[in-house]
Amino acid sequence: TLITAFDVGVASMVMGLGWGGVAGLSCLFFFRCRIDRNAAAAKLGIKATENLPGLAARDVFGSGRFARFLAAILIGNTLYVAMYVHMIPMLVWRGLPREEAAWILGFGGAASIASQALCGVLADRLPGRFISAVSVSLLAVASAFLLVPTGSLAVRVVPVLCVAVVGGERIHMLSYLTTRYFGLKAFGTIFGVVAATMAIPVGLGPLLAGYVYDRTGSYELLLMVGIP
Repeated sequence: TLITAFDVGVASMVMGLGWGGVAGLSCLFFFRCRIDRNAAAAKLGIKATENLPGLAARDVFGSGRFARFLAAILIGNTLYVAMYVHMIPMLVWRGLPREEAAWILGFGGAASIASQALCGVLADRLPGRFISAVSVSLLAVASAFLLVPTGSLAVRVVPVLCVAVVGGERIHMLSYLTTRYFGLKAFGTIFGVVAATMAIPVGLGPLLAGYVYDRTGSYELLLMVGIP
């Protein structure tokens, strides 16, 4: 392996450049957007007529709807990332051996992939806000099941599946909702702010969960906060 032949640093750099290079070259030569099409039309002396629907960035950033949208992302993703990162410690805290906890967590990957496909199908039939609302409510279900003192393995699988389903929904439904609420006119700028907000819980959620456990010796307080 690369680590054996070189070291961890070189191996990480090669792996990053490998996948990053493939993605970068693919985007460079095969990806075309509105700016490229308008530039090509200008070279041919054709007036660009492609106007995308939606709001201007300045109108979105000053709206209460956008503030509520970001607040919902911040709160929901903080709890999700906290539970996702600490899921094995939570299961161990509830009495499961670490090996069984890791084995159960394997179900989460399949559930996450399935939830992405399911959310895509539902998005064509139902309002996206309902899908996200039901998805986030699964965090409350997961919290409630983790608070139940039981030795049942089946009961411990439920919160793992719930959190995995939420993760699958979060991946693409937020970009979908951004286009539905604010349009495509300034999507790049608007979703840049959304993505930055999504990144905050990645560091904040696990930190808060770890702090709660270190101060109280359990995850009970975190899970009780996650239910409402």
